[in-house]
Amino acid sequence: MSKKRFSMANPYRELSKVSPQKEDGYMQISNVIMEKLYSFPLSGDEVRACLFVIRKTWGFNKTYDIISYSQFADALHKKDRAVKRTVKRLCLMRLLVRKKSGRVTNGTPVNCYLFNKYWDTWTISPKKRVSKLSRVTKRVKNGCPNGHPQNTYTKDRGNFSPKEEEPEISLDPIIVAMQEKSKQTKQKED
Repeated sequence: MSKKRFSMANPYRELSKVSPQKEDGYMQISNVIMEKLYSFPLSGDEVRACLFVIRKTWGFNKTYDIISYSQFADALHKKDRAVKRTVKRLCLMRLLVRKKSGRVTNGTPVNCYLFNKYWDTWTISPKKRVSKLSRVTKRVKNGCPNGHPQNTYTKDRGNFSPKEEEPEISLDPIIVAMQEKSKQTKQKED
């Protein structure tokens, strides 16, 4: 009895007008990096931005490259504001490393970027850790069940006290430890 070999052909090959070949250029990425990248909790824009930086760096046999926000915006088909937010989150999560290049384009400084291949140093963004339910619970505990800030102008109070700024969340363990120690000291004083 002979075994039949399984084969599969791409049905869209005949419809396509392109024929990408390895000889036309390719980029080598470690399988482990790809697995860690697609299994890490990232949004679609964040994955695309990481792949863009990988392409601009490793794709040209470089460890880092000078990339402007407009290059990100063009490649990701996003507005500058959304790109800046995405890149900032990726830097906070330590997937991208950003350093000022010293160059200025149209009055805006241009940064150097590299993709951090050491996935054990990646962190989850503080925004990703907070669930919608915990934010609502926090508001109710603070006396704001409908989500409106407590410190606003009211007729009965007759004054305005500005909204308190939320404390900065740091991902650096040393800073976190110092902040916790400061909180404990304040609680002991009260």
